[in-house]
Amino acid sequence: MSLNELEIIDERFEHRQLPESHLEMLWARGWRHFGSRYFRHNFFVHSSKLFSVRALRLRVANFRPSRSQRRVLRKNADLRLRIGEIRTTREVFEIFERHKERFSENPPRDIFDVIASAEERHTGQTLQFSLYLSDCLIAVSYLDVAGKSTSGLYAFFEPTQARRSLGIYTMLKEIEFTRENGMTFYYPGYVFRESSFYDYKKRFRPAEVYDWNGSWIPYEPEYLSPVTIRHGLFADLDPEKYLFDLEDVGE
Repeated sequence: MSLNELEIIDERFEHRQLPESHLEMLWARGWRHFGSRYFRHNFFVHSSKLFSVRALRLRVANFRPSRSQRRVLRKNADLRLRIGEIRTTREVFEIFERHKERFSENPPRDIFDVIASAEERHTGQTLQFSLYLSDCLIAVSYLDVAGKSTSGLYAFFEPTQARRSLGIYTMLKEIEFTRENGMTFYYPGYVFRESSFYDYKKRFRPAEVYDWNGSWIPYEPEYLSPVTIRHGLFADLDPEKYLFDLEDVGE
């Protein structure tokens, strides 16, 4: 991918108590959020590499787990799942801190960068999926619920349990929840067109990808090599050009 092939999209805004109807509409237009910060972008720079961003969604009625995903389900059959309101306990904070040490670039500073405080959250529902091995908490994920859709917000797990593939397992349980509650779409978040640490999301099929022009189309995964960029390549971009006003969202 070159800059000549990329029409830059880098939009963002902040909003407390975003209405549920707006939230579902934003997902359908390729938006994500952490806390009260909403954003969408079609490029990402990581370790001096330029990646092309894709927004994915699944029609949960059509999803069937792959052979490897079924193995993940069997491997974690000994775990207990609790689904409920957000509970930021000491155990949750400690696992979050250990988990983020796995990342060398741009980890969230703290858990409230991800889920926001109660007074800042949107008016939809955010559920906490807590996984226990016996009585020990080993993984947490957060799922937004709005209208006929859900969106995976963030997941983290005890690093000593990495062999269980808990990121994949929590996604499978979120999809199961979405389907069992009669909803239509599950948004797993962004992936890159190029090979990256997000490739596990590409294995949830069949999926649709947002074309950044208002349409969702069938998705065929790609595993290209990212482009190395020179320092300061985006220095001339005007951030104000890409600010997004909530009034532009409409009803």
